[in-house]
Amino acid sequence: MRQRLYIGRADKVYARFPNTPGGAVTVDVARADGTVLVNNGATVSVGDNVYSYQLTLSHLDRHDCLNVTFTDGVTANIWDEVDVVGRPYFEVQDVWNAAITEEQFDADAVARVRAAVESQIESNLGTSCVGRFVSELDVEIHATRRRARLAAPYVREIVSVYEADVAVDPTAYRLRGRYMERVGGPWYGILDVDYIEGIVAAPPGDLREAAVEATRENLFRSTRTGAPPQAIMLTTEVGTAQLAVAGLRHPFGLPTVDAVVLHYVHEFDGDL
Repeated sequence: MRQRLYIGRADKVYARFPNTPGGAVTVDVARADGTVLVNNGATVSVGDNVYSYQLTLSHLDRHDCLNVTFTDGVTANIWDEVDVVGRPYFEVQDVWNAAITEEQFDADAVARVRAAVESQIESNLGTSCVGRFVSELDVEIHATRRRARLAAPYVREIVSVYEADVAVDPTAYRLRGRYMERVGGPWYGILDVDYIEGIVAAPPGDLREAAVEATRENLFRSTRTGAPPQAIMLTTEVGTAQLAVAGLRHPFGLPTVDAVVLHYVHEFDGDL
């Protein structure tokens, strides 16, 4: 799963090496457009061959997809793409308020599970609820229709456009849903396009609450005793429990969460 960070919130990027690094671990960070943000940055070991690097607010000031490479300079390079999205679905404190204390699960643990939950929801919805940066290559614009169809179903903003590898002003194109129409004169061929996709800027309230519940239950699963929340039939002394499990149409295996996600899959024409 790709790491996920948020605009205007300084945070760390991480990498786990398969073996003990052979030298000092450094990191390089670049924007999607190639702008170098960090060159040979010094990292911090956090144990178990995991290293971190603290990004600043200036690194996380816009929607982006950062290219992050950790290297030990000897034996290994660990490369990852890190999404910088508009905002989290909810705050860490919201999970602590839901009967979890900081002593049980610290902020980093909650944030890691939150990112996984957000990614799972958006995978099912087929769109982002917080705005996500997309780089799409080899988009064809037709000679007769003068428009191009983008992969994302909901496009909020065009960031940059290259016509046959030549940068042009994004205002030369007008958005109509997922289509880009050329308004600055006729042109056809192959485009490279950077854009922000997403159907809304913030998740609806019930989807936000479902994300809190899914995060909470995923954190609790390793420590829970008693009836699990995915039980959909109560047991008796002679009966057996029926459990909801994660599957194609039940992404979390939690009936109340899955019901909300399924509702928005239909509303947003997503994928389950």
